[in-house]
Amino acid sequence: MKKKKWLPILVVWLLLGGVAVWGLSQFVTEQIWKSHNYIVENPVATVMIDPGHGGYDSGAVAADGTMEKDVALALALQTGEKLHNMDPSIQIIFTRYDDNVSWPDNEAEDLQARVAMAINYGATHYLAIHCNSAEDPSALGHFGIVRQDDVTSQRICQNLDNYLAAANWGPALGFRKTSDIGSIFVVDQLGIPSMLFETGFLSNPTEAMQMRDPGNQDAISTALAQAYYDSIHGLDVNVAMPQAAVQEPEAVQETPEAEPVWVPEDYTGDYIPQ
Repeated sequence: MKKKKWLPILVVWLLLGGVAVWGLSQFVTEQIWKSHNYIVENPVATVMIDPGHGGYDSGAVAADGTMEKDVALALALQTGEKLHNMDPSIQIIFTRYDDNVSWPDNEAEDLQARVAMAINYGATHYLAIHCNSAEDPSALGHFGIVRQDDVTSQRICQNLDNYLAAANWGPALGFRKTSDIGSIFVVDQLGIPSMLFETGFLSNPTEAMQMRDPGNQDAISTALAQAYYDSIHGLDVNVAMPQAAVQEPEAVQETPEAEPVWVPEDYTGDYIPQ
């Protein structure tokens, strides 16, 4: 039987073709990723901006169907663009830039992936943007969640409150420490300035409508960008340190996998965080 000498050659060519296709796919993926982030050589700072939830996880949902993941993404992308424009030497990396997520449909792995991204990309600051939800539809206001020892983020929060007050976005509820309300994984697992910012309450119909408004999104994202710009450049050193957020109504004690929520003082029923 005649030996088919061309078979080994075909196998080699198929392998080379597979490697080439894989390499091209990786290159295209990297270029797409770079086009959605603000990559800088020798950055003065690297800010990881994390739009809460995404993909399989909608987060809180307003009565009109507005999803937290969509509001958080819009605010995150605007904040990153504005901060980079304020100083092109500031590198901005997003954990996601659309509704696709690169982690499994598992809450614990989801949170671990976000922390891992901040570490792997050498983030110097971490900002998670969320919307809140409560059983009481009258609940409203914004606040930051930080570590007890993270003075930098506490100062950012106060400076942010000042900018948001000037933009008529409020009320400001100050900041809350994870040592008081329970561990927030993405805040506590990073040794850099890290804040989870609750923009407002989607459970409040009026505030939900206001958070969807492009003008308000512009004002909120501008304030966020300015607060981080000031911190990175040491311009907030004279900002008065913030007071802890009002303890009533009390925040729910969280597990590392749960999201921060606000619950009315008189609410005693079971509640699953959004």
